[in-house]
Amino acid sequence: MIGLSALMLAGTLGLLAFFEPCTIATHGLFAEYAHRSPRRACCQGLLTVWLARSLLLLVLFAPRCCCSRP
Repeated sequence: MIGLSALMLAGTLGLLAFFEPCTIATHGLFAEYAHRSPRRACCQGLLTVWLARSLLLLVLFAPRCCCSRP
């Protein structure tokens, strides 16, 4: 079980290593887009980016949390 847990942790960290640089680029592009958008569109865009990031992190870490023992 420890081997599977270590493998899942390594895989999750690998996916996160790919995800984080993409997030930094996304935030930069979003900041430029939001600066030029009306307030309502900016708020909707912010909610969309936040929701997408939260769901992706949930998908990455939920299996790891469900398979680990307290």
